[in-house]
Amino acid sequence: DQHAAVCQFVRVYLAPCMRGKGLGTRIVTRLEETALKLGYQISYLHADALAASTLRFWEHCGYREFGRFSYDANGRVDTSVDFDKPLC
Repeated sequence: DQHAAVCQFVRVYLAPCMRGKGLGTRIVTRLEETALKLGYQISYLHADALAASTLRFWEHCGYREFGRFSYDANGRVDTSVDFDKPLC
């Protein structure tokens, strides 16, 4: 829906020693619940295309890839993956 209220998750990062314990999934679930209560219908984010475990995490959380974009990053080209998920 082109008129849906969309929120963006900008940074969700856990120290390596905290990963794989379900904490990230619980944080994302709480973010999504809060966004829904605030009236958002879709959550959007982008992640580093080279971070395979990050991409798998977002897919595990129910996000779907809908595009990629590349950009200049201090003389090199980085690529990000766009993800979204309906919150209702």
